[in-house]
Order: sequence, then structure tokens, then C-alpha cells
Amino acid sequence: MHVSIDAITSLFPEKVQLAIAVITHIMAIIALSIFGYLGYELSIIAEDKITPIIGVSYYYIDLSVPIGASIMVLFSSNIYWKT
Repeated sequence: MHVSIDAITSLFPEKVQLAIAVITHIMAIIALSIFGYLGYELSIIAEDKITPIIGVSYYYIDLSVPIGASIMVLFSSNIYWKT
């Protein structure tokens, strides 16, 4: 998922390292789910606002947050199931 420094976790046994990896991925999935939900709420609030220059609704711009969070949740879930 991202670059990590395993100086501390490499000192633990293999089972503890696996548990730490699973807990980390679950925490990431929870945080990304919250970000996705809040991003969706933001896009609903901004639905009526129009950008002054290009005339596009802010809904589409703000919708990138839940879409990106959803993709990251899928990626984190994929890594979670591999570990």
C-alpha cells in the first residue's frame, strides 16, 4: 500500500508482524470509509455550486474524494486478503 519502515516490526515474531499488518489495514479501511462518506456528503452539499470559470458543478469535483477513497479501500482490501 505504501512505503513503510519496518525497523520496529521486524523485531517481532512473524505472527505478531502479520497481526500488526492486519490491524493496520483494517484501520486504513475504516479511515478511508469515513473519508469517502464525508466526501460524498460534501459533494451533496456542493451540488448547487457552479465553478465560475468552467461552469461545472462542484459536485463532480468533490465527488473525486469518495471515488478515490473507494479505490483505496479496494486496494487495501486486496492487500488485506493477501496477508
